[in-house]
Amino acid sequence: MKADKFTEAVGGIDENIIAQAINTDSAEKLEKLVRAEKMRKVRGCVKIVAAIAACICIAFTSATMISNPITYVDSYDEMEKYLGYSVPILKEKTPKSYVVFASDGRAESGKVQYSDGSELKTMRGSADISGIFGAKLLGDINISGVTVHYYSFESTVYSVWSIGGYSYCYSTHADKDASGVPNTAESDVYSVTEKIICILKGETK
Repeated sequence: MKADKFTEAVGGIDENIIAQAINTDSAEKLEKLVRAEKMRKVRGCVKIVAAIAACICIAFTSATMISNPITYVDSYDEMEKYLGYSVPILKEKTPKSYVVFASDGRAESGKVQYSDGSELKTMRGSADISGIFGAKLLGDINISGVTVHYYSFESTVYSVWSIGGYSYCYSTHADKDASGVPNTAESDVYSVTEKIICILKGETK
């Protein structure tokens, strides 16, 4: 074999391996040396891949960490990036702000505030995420197999429900009737809740 061809053939091989190969006195020993060299290269590649994966994991974790417990973001997409799941989009409403709530740097829940004063909250789990205490239960309604609880508290009417491992709360303000109870007929809480559930279940409404 010509010198330049030999150099090209052994390029990247440990010099100690080359020296041992030259001094090897049998084909069997030479084969063992070749296998050992191949394994060394495989282990090296595995280490490189593992290091790259670790860097990607660190970069992704850093990108989704939140330094503030309450963070205002600019869009649904940015909110979903932090939360790690999709947030229903109400096309008939104009978002005013998007808020992500975090604990220990991890996003726990999100809230979309609309220009008409209504809000949609969401988080993982099956808890009541309204954040309202002492509300009056107006009733429970089944929408497409999902049990929705309706409440009123002062001028606020809201709904809470869980579906697919996530909890939601939609709230809006309503006028009060003569007895001081919010007039839910003038509120959009029922119809909007139904639309949100249809979006979550992939149905058309």
